Amino acid sequence: MHTAEKPSVQLLFAMIGSVCGTLITGALDTSPTVRLIGAVLGAAVPTLIGYAGPHTHLRATVGIAATAVALFVTYGGFTLFAFATDRPETFPLPAGVPDPDKDQSGSTTVTVHGGPDIKVTPESLKCTSDGCETVTIESTGEKPLEVRTIEFDGEAASEFSQAGDCENHTLDKGQDCRLTVNFTPSAPGTRLARLVIHQNLPKLPTYVPLEGQGSAVFSMGDLVTSPEDVDCVHQQAGAIDHGELKDALQIFFTLRLDGASPHQLNKLVLVSARSNRGPSASARGGIGAGRVAALPLKPDDYGHTHIVTVSLDPNNEVAEDNEANNRLTVRVGVPLHPQSTQNLHCTAK
Repeated sequence: MHTAEKPSVQLLFAMIGSVCGTLITGALDTSPTVRLIGAVLGAAVPTLIGYAGPHTHLRATVGIAATAVALFVTYGGFTLFAFATDRPETFPLPAGVPDPDKDQSGSTTVTVHGGPDIKVTPESLKCTSDGCETVTIESTGEKPLEVRTIEFDGEAASEFSQAGDCENHTLDKGQDCRLTVNFTPSAPGTRLARLVIHQNLPKLPTYVPLEGQGSAVFSMGDLVTSPEDVDCVHQQAGAIDHGELKDALQIFFTLRLDGASPHQLNKLVLVSARSNRGPSASARGGIGAGRVAALPLKPDDYGHTHIVTVSLDPNNEVAEDNEANNRLTVRVGVPLHPQSTQNLHCTAK
């Protein structure tokens, strides 16, 4: 029988080889790309075996055509079957074909029969400065769902935070966990971000779109300290200067951030103090707690009145509604000779 008389036989063997290559690589739990390579090799091998003999060019032409038709039928059949049965695609999808497991917002819902699966409620959040709706993560697959890190991305990601028991948590089928999303706007208007839930599903993380509305009048707070709260002390060994303990002029005060939202109160604020006679000091500390500026004293600093300028956030690292009132002037007299710890009279404005 001549090759030209049996193209249907070559096509049949090519299709059988292509299907076998697909099934074998699929049984090995390989990727869609590897399964496609298996289909190509399975279709090509029978045609290569029948290549030898008379009518070489005709055999080659028939073999190439049989391989192409076999691949087309195998690829199309498996792809249509995957779409019809809502199964993961067997082969890589052509460019431009939308992934049925991915919605337009970037959120991913993956259905892997026999594997883990996830359901997030609600699918999107609208928030105000009073907070957001609670998010529930539920395991709906046959295998445990591993919720890993949870983060935020997008232009306003830094304005959102989350708390709850979901992160680094494993959920069996039917179990769920909950997290609370907090929204602290840094500017008025619509603020957009996404909640990103990393898990053990075989594709992308799970995304939850977030939309927050910043108030029309937004207060960033104002760093202040009250002159009435200022106390001054001469303290033996009260400061460290170039690695040495030295007596110090200590100025005590309380730093507040009036009108700020709660998350801003967690910042560490730099405070510097400098006397007109030279001693100076600077340190970072929390907001809302007692603060102290400890200025190391030299022998010639005694017996004089010092005008000490205390600067709150001198580098303007903390955004405020009013940056012009971050200075406190303290007038204090230092005793003539070093003595034990004692309170000093001082005035502040």
